Order: sequence, then structure tokens, then C-alpha cells
Amino acid sequence: MSFDIIHCMNVFQIIFSLIIVILLFRLIRNTSKISKNNLDIIALPFFIILGLIVILFPDTSTVAANFFGIQRGADFIIYTSIIIGFFAIYKLYIQKLTLEKKLKEIATKIALLEKNE
Repeated sequence: MSFDIIHCMNVFQIIFSLIIVILLFRLIRNTSKISKNNLDIIALPFFIILGLIVILFPDTSTVAANFFGIQRGADFIIYTSIIIGFFAIYKLYIQKLTLEKKLKEIATKIALLEKNE
């Protein structure tokens, strides 16, 4: 008895699996352009592959949810997504503050140079 995964997959799984695989290949191809941060280089592909696993094997989200004391896998995914979203927003906020500080320093240096001319 051979197991053919394509025959067991529904339309959602096929379409979103293809989208995720394309996204993963594009991410890998553009990694050097996107980020120099090792955490970003590891974390994003990890979550993309995790998403692919959940799409291909939906019961894995329920198993993970039950491990954390949550009844449904969909609830677990939503809670996890919210936490990751908050983390991403915080990271972007810190980057914004850093850029504002650098921009202010550059503007101050330019103003001092122009004043001395």
C-alpha cells in the first residue's frame, strides 16, 4: 500500500502549500538583501516551515494546543499569532526609535556644518 499525499490533500492545502513553498524559496534567495540579523534569518524560515507543517498535517496544531492546555488547534494558532504579532510590532517600534535617533544626529551634524561655513 503506497501513501500518496497529493490524493489526501484538499484544495486549501494544495494552494497554500504551494504559496508557502514559493515564499520560502524567495526568502532564501533574498536573505542577504533582507536582514543581517541571525535571528531573522533563522526565525522567519522556521515559522514558514512550521506553517507548512500545520497546513499539511492539521492535527499537529491540536496536539500542540492540548500540550499547552488549549482545547482547539485553531485557538492555539490565533493566540500564538497574536503574541508573535506583538513581538514584531515591538521590534519595529524599537527600530523606528533607533532610526529617529540616528536621523536627529545626522540632522544636527549637518546643521552644525552649515553653520560653520
